[in-house]
Amino acid sequence: MHQFDTIDGYDVTRADGPSWLLSTERVQWSDRVSAGLINERLRNAHLVTPLYSDVTAGVVFDPEYVRVLCSYDSDGGTMHITCNPPGVSSRCIPGCSERGEGPRAASQVWWGEAGIGSMLASQLAKSSRGSDKRYNEVILDAFHLREHLPQAIQAIFFIGVDSAGHCRSSNHWALARGHCEAFARRAHEHLLRHFALSSDQVPLLRLDVHARGVAPFSLPDDPWSDQLTVSSSGEIVSAVCLTDLRATSVEGESASQPSLWVYEGQGNVRTVQKTHAFAGGGRSPSWEGERLCVSLKPRIDRRACFDVRDAARAPPPHPPPPPPHAASDSDDDDDDDDDDDDDGMPPLLHFGCLTLTANSIGKVQAVELAEFTVGRRRATLHFRVEREV
Repeated sequence: MHQFDTIDGYDVTRADGPSWLLSTERVQWSDRVSAGLINERLRNAHLVTPLYSDVTAGVVFDPEYVRVLCSYDSDGGTMHITCNPPGVSSRCIPGCSERGEGPRAASQVWWGEAGIGSMLASQLAKSSRGSDKRYNEVILDAFHLREHLPQAIQAIFFIGVDSAGHCRSSNHWALARGHCEAFARRAHEHLLRHFALSSDQVPLLRLDVHARGVAPFSLPDDPWSDQLTVSSSGEIVSAVCLTDLRATSVEGESASQPSLWVYEGQGNVRTVQKTHAFAGGGRSPSWEGERLCVSLKPRIDRRACFDVRDAARAPPPHPPPPPPHAASDSDDDDDDDDDDDDDGMPPLLHFGCLTLTANSIGKVQAVELAEFTVGRRRATLHFRVEREV
């Protein structure tokens, strides 16, 4: 898979839709395309598929029509490895070099298709549950790829659904509109029109980077292809509800009154729901009678995410800032950074996420919650998944 980046060329002003060509922005990079092989086993601590970007659209290649020059078990840092003139020769291979000559991130390079297996084994051996995304980098021959269009492209994909925040941001991918659903749709239309193809030959796909245990791709305009929302009985389920909420091994005595916060996606504060009732000891709390419902509909992060917070230690909300005329040189700003908690938010004890599907209904789920403070203790949240009434 290749995700659109700043090496690709774009013309979004065309009346017939955006024209994009892989690796054409600069002559020195026109001889390679950076791609990645996705291994579902290599998710990080946040259970994200190991991609270069969690939001950027791109293309899926047909391995029968691409030529692998080399690969790295992590980001190779290869943009500075250029050939003059561009292209493969006996003296230079674009984006590929031994450690002493080039790679700025990866510790080793594997050559050609024969090295792919060793590269993947090395990547798996170095896998980490930390924040590192652990994606690999596979360098493809761009000249060879362009000679084999459109056969080299199996599909165009976007991640989740359009996000106004991402698409309006000022980074270079957003300026190229390379990580929006809208751009992927226009690029797909342009590709089909240019090569006289049908969507059956080269489909547009939605990729769910957090989906586990189900197919990560679905047809965005066909709800029956979305394995998160379609049950085994063929029913589309748009939301589920969580009941019988309880946790074990919550962080120590400091958790005097644990509260459970549930989000539709990590940090999606606009969807947060908070428990009210509380029963049980601090380390094994339960929230009897609570019923929290979450949507299964497509979004960039389709997981249900959970915070355990100590409601007994919630700081009082900060007073509103004084009007401008009330400010003076004697105002004391020394305490602006004395509290890392958000305004009025209880201390965070544990957090974690889990992907729910239509087939979760009727099952008891358990999700491991990492400890937010320094340490190795982990809590476990248990709940039953029920149908939304």
